[in-house]
Amino acid sequence: MNLVWIDVPDISLPNGENSIQFEQDVARCDFLIYFDVSDEIMTERLVKRGETSGRIDDNEETIEKRLVTFHQETQPILGYYGKQGKLITIDTNRKPDEIFEDVSYELGKIVKQQPLGSGKGTQYERIVQRYGYTHLSTGYEYTKDLLRAAVQSKTERGEQLNALMTAGKLVPMEVVLDLLKENMIKNADKSKGFLIDGYPREVAQAKKFEELIAPCDLVLYINANDVTLTKRLLHRAQTSDRVDDNEETIKKRLKTFHNETIPVLDLYEKKNKLEEIDSELEPDAVFSQVRDILDKLA
Repeated sequence: MNLVWIDVPDISLPNGENSIQFEQDVARCDFLIYFDVSDEIMTERLVKRGETSGRIDDNEETIEKRLVTFHQETQPILGYYGKQGKLITIDTNRKPDEIFEDVSYELGKIVKQQPLGSGKGTQYERIVQRYGYTHLSTGYEYTKDLLRAAVQSKTERGEQLNALMTAGKLVPMEVVLDLLKENMIKNADKSKGFLIDGYPREVAQAKKFEELIAPCDLVLYINANDVTLTKRLLHRAQTSDRVDDNEETIKKRLKTFHNETIPVLDLYEKKNKLEEIDSELEPDAVFSQVRDILDKLA
């Protein structure tokens, strides 16, 4: 994340269209800090500045007109970034030290969110580092890498996969599981266990995994509410280039998740193999929950 301070002159206040143009021509905006101050205090400060600035527009009559223009042209910007969850408002009707304290706090929160700290990816990294597990995934990026490697191997299976993918057809889950199994075998000597990410997504897959690969010792359900999940996925969309990271598709994916994956949780809960993690907390607090559970298995 790059932090750039853009101070726009009064005569060139941007509007919603200019904000869009800026992001198209220059860079994506990660967040907008709005220094909010009442018109009374703003007038008082500008009049005081006029005593030494020599600016002919630092007088009460002109300031009043400038404030009307400011509100008319700036409100659309605040609304534009507010709808995206990117607006941070700082109350500047206070002393400079108090204002800076708030700015430091907000910027600190933003730094902590890069990457999304309470998401599963960060927790997986910590689990691998602490417990020596091998992280394998049937998710989008990892599966894509597995399939690409298989295709490039020039084996008979690689040629078959290449034909399927070229034709735009789905690769059978059994094939993906085969690739996953091969990777588990390859890492067996140097791994203390396997952390399987993104699978199973439905009961049939859970049974197929245990039938073809191995029984599952524990299921970690890293839970967050739909609002939080949507916000995180939209944030990821800014850099992921994934076509399914948009609000409409996310809503459909969440519906599918609830319909198909909740039964998987029920299945493993009945087997006393399910542990739920509250990922609405700060990353360290989330990992503390994970540690309490996995330490018992170590």
